[in-house]
Amino acid sequence: MAHCLVLWPVNDVLTFSELSNGVSMKTKGTGYDLGITPGSLTVSDKPDAKGIYSKKYTFKIPRPSAMVRAKIRLLATSGMYVATYIDDTGEQRVAGSKNYPLSLSYEYSAGVLLCTLQGKGTDVDPYTL
Repeated sequence: MAHCLVLWPVNDVLTFSELSNGVSMKTKGTGYDLGITPGSLTVSDKPDAKGIYSKKYTFKIPRPSAMVRAKIRLLATSGMYVATYIDDTGEQRVAGSKNYPLSLSYEYSAGVLLCTLQGKGTDVDPYTL
């Protein structure tokens, strides 16, 4: 089950190279590990008639402190992102890219942050190299 998701502001992605067997990505600084609920990440990516994928990632953050809620609020209003996550098979994958970054939105309900990353892309999420 997916249990880790890290956001990287697209401006912090220094290089992003898509190769036939995955993606090589170099970043500056440290990404934002969101501490998601294990097993709560769902990935949806559907291509349209032109082959452009609509991508949507939903996940939960349990019992967030006021500081975590403030951080999510800031992230949701301050930029576009590339994300790395561990998929259900234990492999690290990349969501979004410099050309197709993701936006973050959230809802706070019953003590849980319900978060969504959305964007477009040209293929399914590649593995990291």
